[in-house]
Amino acid sequence: VIDQASILNPEQRQQISQQITSIYQQGRAQIGLLILPTTGQEPIFNYASRAFEQWKLGNEKADNGLLIVVAVTDRKLQILTGYGLEGVLPDVVLKRIIEEQITPQFRQNNYAGGLTAGLNQIDSILKLDPEIAKNSADQLKQQQAMQLQQQTQLQSGIMALVVLCLIGMFAALFLGKALSASITG
Repeated sequence: VIDQASILNPEQRQQISQQITSIYQQGRAQIGLLILPTTGQEPIFNYASRAFEQWKLGNEKADNGLLIVVAVTDRKLQILTGYGLEGVLPDVVLKRIIEEQITPQFRQNNYAGGLTAGLNQIDSILKLDPEIAKNSADQLKQQQAMQLQQQTQLQSGIMALVVLCLIGMFAALFLGKALSASITG
């Protein structure tokens, strides 16, 4: 745990370090946590990718590294995983953990609570049978794809309705109200 932004007190830092160490000692993942004030002009994903490469998290065989980067002033958070964890912790699952576990606590300035909740959720997923965790992640991906498709269809329908209304308005200007009303109808 590296807290360059000084948002954790020593007890909170120690507790999170113990949680991360416990996950590592049980062989599930090697986790790093980097908290900094800002990434400057660099996007947090690029910063996190560079840090992940420099820290060389995860053992070489399992590639089970995980890095959490928090840029406090930027209000940005990124979680990266090694290839060995991508099956059970894909981006869609990590995004949900950020949105449902970490961010609500961060909004209340409870950074330690958010990080602990996020780590608890990550650990509970890592404790699952890898096949079950992968199937759950795949289902979540499918649900997200279906929601995106439904949203696209809804937007297309609304756009068609707007176009029809505009056609009706222009028809009223050029053809007169009686004729345009029947065309619009």
